[in-house]
Amino acid sequence: MPQQSSARERTTSARFRGSRVGGHKQCRPTRAYDPVAQAFVSQSAQNRFSTAFRVTNLERSASRAARVAEYVAMLSRGETLH
Repeated sequence: MPQQSSARERTTSARFRGSRVGGHKQCRPTRAYDPVAQAFVSQSAQNRFSTAFRVTNLERSASRAARVAEYVAMLSRGETLH
């Protein structure tokens, strides 16, 4: 009879197999071909946190969408918050 692993081991190993800090393995190819995503990843931790903080603290979804569009345009121009 084959030895069975616990449910936690199966879940953990399947979920995190091949992943590393910075994103799951399935997301990496998209990031490599998207210049805006590449610009976001290449920013300093301070700029990434500021961007995320300013977007997530908005209450209305319309405001969040406008802010995201503003930051995408800013990143495509090569600008940063700080």
